[in-house]
Amino acid sequence: MKKGVIYGRVSSKDQDYTRQVTELKQWAASFGVTIEETFLEKISATKTKADERKELQKMLKYTERHNIKNVFCWELSRLGRRNKDVIKIFEDLTSKKVCLWIKKDNLITLDDNGNKTTTATLMINVLSALAEMETEQLSTRTISGKMEKAKKGGGFNGCYGYDIVEGKPVVNKEQAKDIATIFNMLAEGIGCRSIAAHLNATTALKRWRNPSIYTIARNTMYKGERRYKGLVLEAPSIIDSELWQKANDKIDLKDKYVGNKIVNTNILIGKIFCKKCGSPMYQVVNEKQGTNVYRCSSDAEKKKESGTKCRISISRPWLYHVVRHHFDKYAEKALQEETRSKLERKISLNNAEIENHEKDRKKLADRLKRARLLFVDGELSDSEYKEIKGDSSEEIKNIDVKILSLKDENTSFNKSISGEVGHFSKDDTIFKEQIKDILKEVIVWDKFVEVNIDGWFKEVYFKPTPEQVRKMKADNNWQVRCYDASSFYKDLSDDMSI
Repeated sequence: MKKGVIYGRVSSKDQDYTRQVTELKQWAASFGVTIEETFLEKISATKTKADERKELQKMLKYTERHNIKNVFCWELSRLGRRNKDVIKIFEDLTSKKVCLWIKKDNLITLDDNGNKTTTATLMINVLSALAEMETEQLSTRTISGKMEKAKKGGGFNGCYGYDIVEGKPVVNKEQAKDIATIFNMLAEGIGCRSIAAHLNATTALKRWRNPSIYTIARNTMYKGERRYKGLVLEAPSIIDSELWQKANDKIDLKDKYVGNKIVNTNILIGKIFCKKCGSPMYQVVNEKQGTNVYRCSSDAEKKKESGTKCRISISRPWLYHVVRHHFDKYAEKALQEETRSKLERKISLNNAEIENHEKDRKKLADRLKRARLLFVDGELSDSEYKEIKGDSSEEIKNIDVKILSLKDENTSFNKSISGEVGHFSKDDTIFKEQIKDILKEVIVWDKFVEVNIDGWFKEVYFKPTPEQVRKMKADNNWQVRCYDASSFYKDLSDDMSI
């Protein structure tokens, strides 16, 4: 009695191969072949290669191990939709004297002596080529149909902020509020983690995570531009293009510095300029050379053309002291309702983030406790326990630092809201965050520095000489000499040297 196997495949879960198997068994029996095993799978042959289909590979190995000489299949395309894959399977089976039986085409690849027939070879090549061509045409028609449907507003698969009505996107008013909140907060420079924490604390529509916020921020759908396979289609917008761009500009600025280890916080980045040439100034800190200044960033081409070099610079530690001094004075006068509102929202965000950190810390502490018990019971080796302990302790330490930093920041914000003097944080990173939205600019002259807050609260300070800077640093006594701004600009007309 001859032995054989059946290989069946359908492309989707909705399809069924019961009829294929039943008819193949009857066909095999009519030729005196007993079916030993059946290999069935639901997988697309268009999206996968032959060596990626598990049941097909099992069938090929089974025929070799059990000396099976007959493989039954409903039609050739069940073996694959790629001409190259089908030819390879056919040649491999033929080389092992295994006959391939294709019922739909009534095709038998070997004669009674186990030799490959000319007709079979020709038919295999033609049929597999036709199957591949049919797949390509179907794919082209499918894509074309989807494109036409998309152009008419259909074929929408959905995203947060929209409902699907007859295949078309319609704004979900409740979810749209979250989308608007996300973009407004991003535009203010608030990070994805803080936004996620805020939404988790204020909305129950879904559980928010950092990647979700980032994905939404990059989606042009929300500004009314639906992108589909290279097309830009009109869609109902939730926010305007200006807000979308502002939010993405903020993200791009942060992405630019991802991975950079910031040793010396630049609290004046993008805010400090040279009066002489109008160029931005950049921070230069080199402990070995004793350099700690801001320098003019006039580009090389300008220097080359003019033959001169802008040498405007200023002591960074002294300038930081001046800026802090100026903000302390500002705090006494400028705490308006708008500022209070922003600080109160930031406190709320920080509290939500602290809560998330505390949850993460508890999970790590529980993990460490479980590891300790497993170690005592002998289920963990000494090295495994030390590794878990080291990793968990380090993560707990990092979380504690973050929580402490957020609590310190909230303390500073609360002092700001209450109008207390000296409320700004001594930590440069926190201070930078506190002043970024209210510091307009710092202008550096040859002998003076102008600090301008909110475009109206400004004063001019006398720059110290390098010798004075060294002495102040040694004495730890930073002297600030202030010149009334209005008098300063008036006196410029009297040939005052700057």
